[in-house]
Amino acid sequence: ESQNSTILGVNQSSEDFTVSYHLSKEDADDTTKSGLVSPYTNTTKGGEKIYIRVLNNTTKCINTENSFDIKINILPKANEVNTILKCDDDSVGDDKDGIISSFDLSSQTTIILGDQSPDDYTVTYHISQADANDTTSTGLASPYTNSVAGGEKIYVRVLNKTSGCFRSTTSFDLKVAQLPTVKSLVTVEQCDDDETNDGKSIFNLTKNESLISSDYENETFEYYTASDFNSGSLIADPTNFTNEAFNQSIYVKIITSNNCYRTSQIDIKVGASLISESFMLYYAICDDSTALNQDGIATFSSDI
Repeated sequence: ESQNSTILGVNQSSEDFTVSYHLSKEDADDTTKSGLVSPYTNTTKGGEKIYIRVLNNTTKCINTENSFDIKINILPKANEVNTILKCDDDSVGDDKDGIISSFDLSSQTTIILGDQSPDDYTVTYHISQADANDTTSTGLASPYTNSVAGGEKIYVRVLNKTSGCFRSTTSFDLKVAQLPTVKSLVTVEQCDDDETNDGKSIFNLTKNESLISSDYENETFEYYTASDFNSGSLIADPTNFTNEAFNQSIYVKIITSNNCYRTSQIDIKVGASLISESFMLYYAICDDSTALNQDGIATFSSDI
């Protein structure tokens, strides 16, 4: 019925003429047929041709020369995508506030489109379902700064540039993962307990994990001898580590289940005796007792 006014034009009144719609020319020509009911559900996938009959209510003359096509445009596909997870950082505020500025929404576009060409479809990202459904909205800019601490849901719209048809049924989450809470420096002192007395000792570095982080049981620890954490300085067996003589710093990476990390430092100090095992001094003084009462006991000065 939305076509009636266009079909009749300005010179034919709907009081004088009746417009009906039909599935065939034959049906349109048959004035005993009342035509299709509107709204109408198409019976052929993708659409079909509709034939028009205009009937003069007075003369009963008809015109059935015109027709139009109903075309059903296929909605775009919008494939599901995974959560974008980023570790908290200080790009906005500090690295504990759950807000960051580096969410690359456009990184999801390729997966969302799948085999659909970006030349034919536009993918936009929105803060609400209503905004995704509003084709006047251009969506969010990328990279995006989340407005809710810890993350939020993003709604996707895929629009066919030719037909204007769109799908906005896909969404995904942004998540800001917390960094571990750690103590930045731990000092470990141990005596040199072997015969070489060289300032070196064997350490089980993992025993210090509870001192570094309260959530150590749910975190992974890596130990390095270099402050830049280069892979060549990774300590293969931190339960059986021999330090450099007397003092050495060990650099620790504490990693959460979301692969977010902070670093800490263990300062190792080994106490060793500065007196050689072969060191011996002999001091002798005369017994200061009387000749008849020599008892082998004398008083030594503290200055010795």
